Amino acid sequence: MPIVRAFPLGLILAGTTSVILADGSTAPKLTALGTVTVDTESRAGIILLAPASNEILLGMEFLKTFGKVLLVHQNKAICALVDEKDVDQLFEAAAKAIADQEAAKSQPAQIAPTKNATDSEPTPKS
Repeated sequence: MPIVRAFPLGLILAGTTSVILADGSTAPKLTALGTVTVDTESRAGIILLAPASNEILLGMEFLKTFGKVLLVHQNKAICALVDEKDVDQLFEAAAKAIADQEAAKSQPAQIAPTKNATDSEPTPKS
């Protein structure tokens, strides 16, 4: 959260922390205790303050407290917050489908029995 937006909200500084950025580098950040609302749910937690930022970012730890997962699909151009329970069910269904396919591949093919000429029924006598 930008510092200039934090103070008018009455956020109280809690300290500092180091964060690991996407490129692997670390950066010091000021922290404050605050409340975040996603949909209709609110949770308290540590908020990182950034002096040069114009964006409000919600970290993965905060998402976990809401039971949310960030779903990103580059080919479909989708980025959405999804309930963790829904994603778990999707993964379980996918894992079961894969296991079923693997089991079907490992079973030998079953060939239906065919009748031989010697197995035919006797012809009725007239």
